[in-house]
Order: sequence, then structure tokens, then C-alpha cells
Amino acid sequence: MSYQIHMKGYDDLRTLYQTDSLYAWERGLYFPPVIVEVSPTHKCNQLCRYCYANKRIQHKDTLSDDILVSIFSQLPNAGVQAVEIQGTGEPLMHKALPSALTAGSRHGLSIGLVTNGVLLNKAAQETILEHLLYVKFSVIESDPGRYAYLHGCTEKQWEDLIQNIENAVALRRKKKLDLALYATVYLSTGNFSKAYNIVKFFKDMGLDYIVIQEATYSDLSPAGKADYASNYFSDTEIRKMKKKLFSLNDANFSVKIRFPLNDDKFIVGLDKESWKKDYCQGIKFSATIASDGEVYPCWRMWGKREYSYGNIYTKSFEQIWKGEKRKKVEKYIFNTPPKGSGSFYSECNHCNITKLNEILYRYKNAKTRWKGFLLQ
Repeated sequence: MSYQIHMKGYDDLRTLYQTDSLYAWERGLYFPPVIVEVSPTHKCNQLCRYCYANKRIQHKDTLSDDILVSIFSQLPNAGVQAVEIQGTGEPLMHKALPSALTAGSRHGLSIGLVTNGVLLNKAAQETILEHLLYVKFSVIESDPGRYAYLHGCTEKQWEDLIQNIENAVALRRKKKLDLALYATVYLSTGNFSKAYNIVKFFKDMGLDYIVIQEATYSDLSPAGKADYASNYFSDTEIRKMKKKLFSLNDANFSVKIRFPLNDDKFIVGLDKESWKKDYCQGIKFSATIASDGEVYPCWRMWGKREYSYGNIYTKSFEQIWKGEKRKKVEKYIFNTPPKGSGSFYSECNHCNITKLNEILYRYKNAKTRWKGFLLQ
């Protein structure tokens, strides 16, 4: 299998594939979220310097086994198409995750796993890989010393990660799994000059796709606030880095670069002048379930129970999504700018919903007279 099979359709137009949801959204009709992010546990085997979830309050750090498995049955029954397993901890620390994946797969869910990869050993891979659409390794490094420093762990964890990636590539080939294996690389002042070598290292290992970006540090991060790494490099240096990395693209591999982080054609600034009321429509298409069972609109609200739609321990996901509390929380988000300063508010500057919002805004507010001329 090639990259073109594994990652075909992985582009910024995926939002426009959701014709039923878009139809309902435009007309104010009910529709379930397309994707739900599930956080099986708040526990983690690392302490990454840039972690956005480090100090977020979780009233219970791990979903119970039966609730986690139940979620993966409830979501498809509610009309949800996809689940990303990620959240505020390392998902593979939850022992019931394989059972949950089996339940979700049986009900037709498309499932992706975001993991640091250290616990994704051979035994785990044999159990879970067949149920997944993709595994995203976050965040990788080719140097054990740099990895250990950034992840707050030992170099042994880097060795385990490398072995696990090699095993996953081999198992995919052996079982002919239609599984995408990709990763995120964070560039910093310490590894910017090594970007090409890092990406080539993992390309040669057999990964399909790598996203290059920069870490975002906040008050919640173990390292505290820090400037964007891109501020320390000239436009010329960044262009040269990108050109060299793009030379690695071929039929079986692709690299996407978001460095600087706000250098994305779909994302607009969220400063006081450009913030738009009712703009954050992306929360209608996605939701998050925290490790304590609370259902939130996005990571910005994680741990703040006053902005929870409801709890999966007391109501089904469908009941929560149809509930009055969700309408109240949405109204608050639509009418309240996020806190922060600068061209991008600190709470929203690396949220995927920001890009989704821009796509939806352009879709709904397109003024061009050329809309009907599809192929001209």
C-alpha cells in the first residue's frame, strides 16, 4: 500500500464532504457532531514541556471501563461518524481501550488514535491496529536527548517509540492493513536546523505523513509561557527549510508545514478587531468527552464544568447533544470572545476548530458570481 491509499482525502476540504450536516447546519436543523474526541484518561507517562493539558482540572482522571466501552457504542447510534482518541492524557494507559475500539469498529465508527507511542508495543498493536483508520504519533524526534528533554522522560522511552513505529510499519505490511501512520514534529530553536534530517529519519522508517509545526506554550504548560520558535528565524530561513522538506514528498510520503503556526491560509486572526459574533460554528460539528465524563464543546472549556453540556455517566451522548444545556453553552461561546491578546488569542490559536470555522464561514458567505461554473 502507498501513501496515496493511506492518506487519500486527507485535505482541508473534508468539511465539504459532510453534505447532510452542512444542509442541516445552514437551515438550523438538528444534526449530530461529525467527530467526537474522547479522552480515556488524564494520566500520562510523560510530562511534555509544552503540554496544554498539564494543569487542567479533571474531577475524575479516568473513565470507568464500562463507560468507555459504552461511549463507543453510543456515538454511532447517535449518528457520529468518527472518533479521535486523544484528550488530556496518554490513551493507551487505559486498559479497556482495546475493548472500546472493538465495540466502535463493530458499530462502524472510523477511529483514529493520537498517542506518544511509547506504550504501543507489539502486543497492543496486534490487538488494536486492525480497528483503526490511523495512528498519529505525537510528538516525535530523531534525537533521544532532545526527545527526553521535550517530553520530560528518559531516553529509554524514545527507544521504545522507535521500536514501536518499526513494528507498526511491519505489522501493517504483514496484515495488509489499510492504516495510516503519521506524526507531528515540533520545530524549536534547538532543532530547526535539523528539520530535514528528522523528517527523513521517519520517512525512511515508513511513516506516510508528517506535520511540521511549532509548540504553543501557555500558563498551563510545565515550561510556562514561551515565544513561538518562528520568531527567532527570518522569512528567508523558513522558506529554505520548507523548500528542503518539500523535496522529500513523493507518491508514498508527504509533509505538511505549519511553521509559523499562524501561517495557514484558512485561519484568520482572532484579535479584538476581527472577532465575529456567532463565528465559532465548528463546535456544532465536533465535541469532546473528558476523562471525567463531561462533554465539552472544545479544549478551551476542558475542566470548566460550567461549560459542560452534560455528563456521560448520567445521560446518553444523544440526550446530552439534544439537551438545553448545550444550547446555553453555545450561546455563550457565540457571544463571548476568547481571552488573551495579540493577533491570535492564546486559548484558540492552535485549535483545529479555528480552521473549521473559517472554512464554514467562507462556505456560507461566498459572494462569488462563479459558484455555478464548476469546471470553468
